[in-house]
Amino acid sequence: MAAKKYCEQKGIEYVDFTSPELFEKTGLDYSTDYYDSGHVNAYGSVKISKELAHILDEKFNLPDRRNDETYQEWNDGYQQFLTDFEPWFDELLK
Repeated sequence: MAAKKYCEQKGIEYVDFTSPELFEKTGLDYSTDYYDSGHVNAYGSVKISKELAHILDEKFNLPDRRNDETYQEWNDGYQQFLTDFEPWFDELLK
């Protein structure tokens, strides 16, 4: 894993979602959450995103910027995500 090695060399924290601990914690399943051997599909991305949000919040206590006009482009992107994936929400978010 080139990214992991690079992070180790630079002293950057690396989150390995393929580690047994995180793989189990996220509930990832190779048969339903991956579209090939190394990339998650929409189902896997939701699981990883939830856990990554938890990790970031726990380690860095990031401020909520959802109502900050400076970040409106992010809000617009989120609204587009909601529109694009709305037909699959029940399945994705269960």
